[in-house]
Amino acid sequence: MANNTVRFELPLIAVNQAQKDVTHNEAVTMLDVLSHLLVQSRGLTQPPATPAIGDAWIVGFGGVNEWQGRDGDIAFWTSGGWRFIPANEGAQAWVLDEQISLRYLQGSWSKLLAIPQPMIADPVGGTVVDQEARAAVVNVLNALRSHGLIVTP
Repeated sequence: MANNTVRFELPLIAVNQAQKDVTHNEAVTMLDVLSHLLVQSRGLTQPPATPAIGDAWIVGFGGVNEWQGRDGDIAFWTSGGWRFIPANEGAQAWVLDEQISLRYLQGSWSKLLAIPQPMIADPVGGTVVDQEARAAVVNVLNALRSHGLIVTP
């Protein structure tokens, strides 16, 4: 039997294991961070001086001290010190200091599409009606709306 889950390496309780509560609590703590991943920042290479319990970061490249060898991982502070979760394909995070969403794809964190912006009205009027140009603009607007980048009228 495996000691950890496949995707997030959460610790599993072994048959006849002593102190099962320790393993269970570690897994629950990791799930608490992962279930709605909110990181304070990304790109730091060394741990912050005074982290709060539950705060998380995406470790920058060239991590030092406790973060050495953890580039791109999710580092979070607990009452027991630093814990790390390797980023998995498709993972998403909200970066608090930048107010952006990131997704982990093909070995790196990338910015997701922006927060939906205000509505853009369909083109109307004008002295010369160019049906093809207007239709093209409407198609672009509809595509932006369907992707959630602008609000639907």
